[in-house]
Amino acid sequence: RDPNDESYSSNRVTSLIEEAMQGTIDDPKSPQGQALEWILQDAMGNPPEKDFRVLQRFGLATFHFATVSDSEKWDHVTGWLSVEHECTWHNVRCGPDGSLSFPETGAAGRKLQNPLSDHVTYLAMDENNLHGNIPDEISLLSNLAQLHLQGNFLDGTIPEALSKLERLHTVFLDNNYFTGTLTDKIGDLPLLMNVDISKNSMTGSIPDVFSTSAYLSYLRLDDNNFSGNFPSSLVQLSSLQVLTLGNNDLKGELPQDVSQIGKLGILQLHENEFFGNIP
Repeated sequence: RDPNDESYSSNRVTSLIEEAMQGTIDDPKSPQGQALEWILQDAMGNPPEKDFRVLQRFGLATFHFATVSDSEKWDHVTGWLSVEHECTWHNVRCGPDGSLSFPETGAAGRKLQNPLSDHVTYLAMDENNLHGNIPDEISLLSNLAQLHLQGNFLDGTIPEALSKLERLHTVFLDNNYFTGTLTDKIGDLPLLMNVDISKNSMTGSIPDVFSTSAYLSYLRLDDNNFSGNFPSSLVQLSSLQVLTLGNNDLKGELPQDVSQIGKLGILQLHENEFFGNIP
């Protein structure tokens, strides 16, 4: 059949998306259903040159539909869901993340894919009146390095799907309404450097999985409802400069070497129930 035939293209796009999602989209009114309808129309008149761009545009479209509603729209939406290349959409950037240099080997020795000029590596929708949840399809932005969503009205849980983004090094989700627990798969991100989940409503213990986070330098988890003990793996971090755990429900004895953590310059532990001495 002619690859330019509409039914062929529609079937191909649908198959790509269903394979990536490992399932079908049954609800046309869901963010995924709305994104599928959009991408099918988009691909007919604006067929991407590469398969990964179909998934990338679908992932961004799903993110958009998941964080808007009939009554709540984004403040800045220039370019989004247009025929223009997604790298030109408001606060979407593509190309190599030039601010940092990391080894090209990811978790378990897997080679990381070098992002090309049209791979999304940066998404910044901070203070943009986002409501709703972060959809799992965020993981379709497979080369994403920076995610800035702070200062919005996002709620629900922080998706475990973020742990699939092997190039992710900066995650700012502070000043939202996230609930639930922080997945221990956060320790699977080999390049993690900056994390801010402060000022949310997170619960449960802080996963003790940071021993291999060699680049982690900035970790803010203050002003939540985290409980449990001080994560002992944090004392092993040689690069950590900022650690804020204040105003939670943490308790227990502090590690004796807590003040010797990495290059620690800021340590905030107030409004918890810790005991012990800090040399």
